[in-house]
Amino acid sequence: MKSLIKYLHDNVPALESGSQPSLPQRRGNQTRHVADPRGWPKSFIVVVVIPSLLSILYFGLIATPRYISHAEVMVQSKDGPTRGELTATVMSSITGGMGGNLLGAGEAAVVAEYVHSQSMLEQLEKSVGLRRLWSTDKADFFSRLSPRATREQFLEYFLDRVTVEFQPGSSIMQIRAEAFSPQEAQQIVSQMVVHSEELLNAMTRRQQADAIAFARTEVENAEERLKAARLAMSDFRRVYGDVDPSQSAAATGGLIFALTQQLTTARAELGAVSAFMQPDSTQIKSLRSKIASLEQQISEVRRRMSATVGDTPVNAKLVQWEALVTEHEFALKGYESASLFLENARMNAQRQQSYIIDFVKPNLPEAAERPERMKAITSVVVGAFLAWAIGGMLVTAIREQARI
Repeated sequence: MKSLIKYLHDNVPALESGSQPSLPQRRGNQTRHVADPRGWPKSFIVVVVIPSLLSILYFGLIATPRYISHAEVMVQSKDGPTRGELTATVMSSITGGMGGNLLGAGEAAVVAEYVHSQSMLEQLEKSVGLRRLWSTDKADFFSRLSPRATREQFLEYFLDRVTVEFQPGSSIMQIRAEAFSPQEAQQIVSQMVVHSEELLNAMTRRQQADAIAFARTEVENAEERLKAARLAMSDFRRVYGDVDPSQSAAATGGLIFALTQQLTTARAELGAVSAFMQPDSTQIKSLRSKIASLEQQISEVRRRMSATVGDTPVNAKLVQWEALVTEHEFALKGYESASLFLENARMNAQRQQSYIIDFVKPNLPEAAERPERMKAITSVVVGAFLAWAIGGMLVTAIREQARI
């Protein structure tokens, strides 16, 4: 700084006097160049000294210290990775890795957006009275939130005091919040973690409610189908007076088979006795009478099987009954599957819950991290001096160019 002032003092005036020795002097309050030694005190004091003193006064004595609490959290669900995978993910995040592609990465992105939202601000206002904490009279005028701040101004102030670091594809994030006391900063971060977990649980409950509602709809549809199938079977029995036509057909078939066996046996006996007995003997007449009776019974049974009940043949009735039985079986299996789906949805609703693991809990800061007093003062002093020096050289160059 001293070398630059000396350079401007020694060289610029000499350059002016050497280049324009015969220029007339203005009368009265003549305008001096910024590089002129007699112009230094005024410009230097206005541009450099006053802002530097004000920055030293404000950042050194007036500015209220602000404390920052931070936490590192992971979005996790009960269907997520194992304990070993969880530990590996945490270690990867601590050592600078991406934190792993967990099932909670999508939910973590939602949480990161939620933390920096109007909804989170409203939740914090309800739980900790955020406007009251940030607009306290204990803080200086420039640091605190205006008590009359609008909703938009409040949100802008909130976004300046709360930060979230989150890498896409990771389920781990860092949350920081500023306040005018260590306890308030810790309370804000803790409540942010609580409200974020409430958001995840609300999302999960909505998904579970949708799944249960869908499962109940499927069960109701399956019940209606099963009722319709059973009602059709009942109507069939009422119309045809047959409890189970398939069993009746099986019984009739069994009867025909038994009669056929008896007929075959009787014919065999008749053939055997006809070789040594007279055709008009009593035994042969008895066998022939038995054979005729069996043939008549078989014909009668077959006639009944091919007869019609109303306008429907027995065979068609049997086909219709088998179709009803098949529909009833499918309806019953569908009802069982829908009931199992509903039960699984209810069980999942009880055990599938997303939650937040704060493996680095919100800390209670011991020292204020804001404002960075020396850094702020140095920035003001250096910036003011550079502005004064560069401005002086620009003004001098413009005036010299105007004289040529």
